[in-house]
Amino acid sequence: MTHNRGFIFVLLTLLLVTAVAFFSASAEEAVSYDREGNSIGVVLKDLSPEQEYMLFFMEEEADMASLSSDNILFMDQVRSDSAGSLSLLYIAPEFQSCDVYVAGVFPDEGDSPRLVGRFSFDGVPEPEEPSEKKIMHAPGGLVTIEDGAFEGSAFTHIYLGEQVTSIGSRAFAGCENLYYIEIPASVLSIAEDAFEGSGQVIIGCLEESEAYQYALLHGYAFRLIEE
Repeated sequence: MTHNRGFIFVLLTLLLVTAVAFFSASAEEAVSYDREGNSIGVVLKDLSPEQEYMLFFMEEEADMASLSSDNILFMDQVRSDSAGSLSLLYIAPEFQSCDVYVAGVFPDEGDSPRLVGRFSFDGVPEPEEPSEKKIMHAPGGLVTIEDGAFEGSAFTHIYLGEQVTSIGSRAFAGCENLYYIEIPASVLSIAEDAFEGSGQVIIGCLEESEAYQYALLHGYAFRLIEE
């Protein structure tokens, strides 16, 4: 894998001796974000049929002339179909914005890589705060939030202690009044369905923590907290 990536970087560096070209105005529509599915769609047409391409999610306004692993956020090898098009869907990654480039052989024999679109995730809108609060501070010695532990509870604000390490299946499911839950960095495991049926919950978390990644992956609003 390391050898392959090194080869790709060398190849792209050679290609980048020329200026980076752009698709037509429709290129801006090639990359889209689906808020409901929390996914990024990439749709490309007018490619060479059944050819391999490299798809790069780059840091916003990255200098393509100095391409390196430092400014590549995500990369994938893709293949066009017999009609010279491809359609891909990715779960929204953890970064907030990026430029999307495609490298390969194009029918017009033009420059490669090419900027095909931009992605900008402006965050999930926060729900309206309830007029009446019902707050719970979890016991300090609590380590595991068991499956279904608080399912259907009426709490609006929940604060978990620094000893908690995991949140089980449906632990906070069906909590229709739940507005905000603060999850410490000590939590290393959160079940996929932990908040199923609880509406749009705001997750308080530390940046890069498990809760932060969970919020991004599942499309929850989040607030960064200090250590």
